[in-house]
Amino acid sequence: MRKCFFLILVVLINSCESVENNSFAIQSNYSEISGYKVTINSQSTDANYPYTGETIINGVVQNGKLLEINNEFLLNGVSQGLNINSSLDYQDGLLVSYLDHLTYDSTSRVRKFYYDENSKLVGSKLLVYGEEHYYRFNYLSENVVYFEKITLPYNDSNAQIIYRNIAVFDGDDIIQAGNDINLDGVMDQINNFQYSNGDLVLAYNDNETLMFNYSNVMNNMNILLDNSYGKKNKRIICIGSFSSSVLTNLPYFSNHLLEEDLASATYEVYPSTFFHTKTVSQTFGPPSINFNGTSVETTEFFFN
Repeated sequence: MRKCFFLILVVLINSCESVENNSFAIQSNYSEISGYKVTINSQSTDANYPYTGETIINGVVQNGKLLEINNEFLLNGVSQGLNINSSLDYQDGLLVSYLDHLTYDSTSRVRKFYYDENSKLVGSKLLVYGEEHYYRFNYLSENVVYFEKITLPYNDSNAQIIYRNIAVFDGDDIIQAGNDINLDGVMDQINNFQYSNGDLVLAYNDNETLMFNYSNVMNNMNILLDNSYGKKNKRIICIGSFSSSVLTNLPYFSNHLLEEDLASATYEVYPSTFFHTKTVSQTFGPPSINFNGTSVETTEFFFN
């Protein structure tokens, strides 16, 4: 599976033994995200390994665009230092650089994005593990875009195509996508997509059909990332994901939360339908690993 090569921030929730479910409205009509904060309070009740930990993740936002993600961990109340996870740079309102300072393997990753004179995204470069990877985005028309991994920078005429994916757009949404294995300009297997109210409600190909049901609560993180990358640009960068045979993660590009996501946590929701806070409580185990603990994760969004 060819995966989208940029990191889209998603707070992953592990399966848990106990989860509180609820949602309710609080009074506000805020709509522009000005930042977010994730606080994870964890505690071990095991006599052999007692501890209290707190992780604080901050998303710094300016003019509706993500600028930085940082985190701090406190062990038994003592800070272990502040780390900058990611930083984003913009020129003329367009994202030109995304640097991950810390990843799961402590490797820095740099993504560069390039635009033409009409502000269309035409190329990108990924630097990871000391190697450069190059990508080119060709527009056959306003609605048909080629995503190509190539051997040289996007503007080098000697660049050779390593692989290609094709997407058909309706506005900013992908309605068809697929791999072009033999580079003949024809999708080898077509994934089809249908939308309603800004949400992907149907995805199907010759092998399967998936239907998705949404709540009326906004998907805050997707809205923030759409504002940061540009909605169509974010989907162009991830044409490979839309071309994949695995379609289950694509609803996270939608404007609203899935019904099952809303049911998996406790939410405070503004009348604007953006959520203010999301809280998930977990109990860890089992006793076979001689460890017992709890964790409460709260995500809070701030608005102008």
